[in-house]
Amino acid sequence: MKSGPTRISSYSLMRMVNSLNNGSSLSSGRDDIYAVAISGIKDNLILGSGVGSFDNYSGAYPHNIFLQVLYEGGLLFGIPLIAVIIISICTLNQKVTMDRRLLHIYLISAGLVQLLFSANFWSSILFWYWIGLSLKRIKL
Repeated sequence: MKSGPTRISSYSLMRMVNSLNNGSSLSSGRDDIYAVAISGIKDNLILGSGVGSFDNYSGAYPHNIFLQVLYEGGLLFGIPLIAVIIISICTLNQKVTMDRRLLHIYLISAGLVQLLFSANFWSSILFWYWIGLSLKRIKL
């Protein structure tokens, strides 16, 4: 029995094909959002623009934890938070039980990774839970 070509139905693929055919960007507007965030970071590098200011200014969130932290909190908030994230990940193997290590890995996967591409970090419960556990563990 002879069969024809297989049809695959995928919203993402259809959207990508339509975007390519129309000559539009595949970034879902994130390139524009990133440009606004980077411009705001440059304008208020040290102190930032304030908690929630990106949402108030643009009606969206930056879709990236580092852009949001630096835009809203500047270097004054960004450097310590980024340092805690890096130290927490780098010291994960030191004096931690396997159960605790698995909990940290889960929280990093479910909390931090999501914040690299989407979500507002101020309302990410899993991220802040992980930060709290990390601060307790590394005793800053």
